[in-house]
Amino acid sequence: MLTPTLFNDANRQYPSFKNDGSITLVPDDMGGVYTDMSLWDIHRSQMPWILFHDLQRFNDIAKSLVLINRDGGYMPKWPFAQGWTGCMIGAHANTVLADWVVKEAFNKKLANIS
Repeated sequence: MLTPTLFNDANRQYPSFKNDGSITLVPDDMGGVYTDMSLWDIHRSQMPWILFHDLQRFNDIAKSLVLINRDGGYMPKWPFAQGWTGCMIGAHANTVLADWVVKEAFNKKLANIS
């Protein structure tokens, strides 16, 4: 549970995933930006566990994957700091995001039933 790691500073700034030396602010709808994810290893167990036990943190992790994709131009496989590692095969970030979307829709459906 040491990773993913919170990447932004206390002032909500973090090095851009564009890897151009620029500094970016955490979006207002996020508590923080996360990186250092061995998605190959954690997409099956740790990510669903975080989703179940700490929804805010999971939302920030999932939105961080989207930020990496948007700003870095790639869907991460093993994001390390703000760089591209080129490690691992597969598309495990997609699995994490798909799980997020499905469970979020399911939770909204349950909320409408009760």
